[in-house]
Amino acid sequence: MRRGWVPALVMGVAAATGLYGMLAAAERKLPPPEDPWLDGWTRAGLKVESRAVTDDPSRRLLFHDARSCFDDAALKTLPLRNYQVQQARAQVLVLPSETLLDKEFPQGRHLNYRLTDKGGKAHACRMGRALLLVSIDGPKIPFFPTMRIPKSTVEAVFDAFEAAVERSLRP
Repeated sequence: MRRGWVPALVMGVAAATGLYGMLAAAERKLPPPEDPWLDGWTRAGLKVESRAVTDDPSRRLLFHDARSCFDDAALKTLPLRNYQVQQARAQVLVLPSETLLDKEFPQGRHLNYRLTDKGGKAHACRMGRALLLVSIDGPKIPFFPTMRIPKSTVEAVFDAFEAAVERSLRP
């Protein structure tokens, strides 16, 4: 009877090793996200919805005063991603180079950013080649006054955006 437990132990170890090998082979490796911005805002716990991707910032940019900055042929067909993040409209552009539009959109966070003294405003965050624009006002509801997006919401959107840039665009 003492010899009977050795084959059972060997078979048990072989079965466990085989099962572990099958589970390790079946483990699904997640690819990098197709949309790092959507993934970043979701990771931060923000309510987000991807709206559309267009390719004409010179006509579709929510910051009307900045549309003329994208009239150049190299910038006219950049993908412009639209989102609804925590009741705020947001747009993300990835520029071809880090020095492009540096004068118009300097690096860093800019609340209530204006291109001209009497122009319109938007919240802007630029990190390297990535540019985020967030609307000043919330959604328009008939018969109710339009409310401003709270600063804390804009800061949370900027934080998640910067974290997504660090994960996706930095080497």
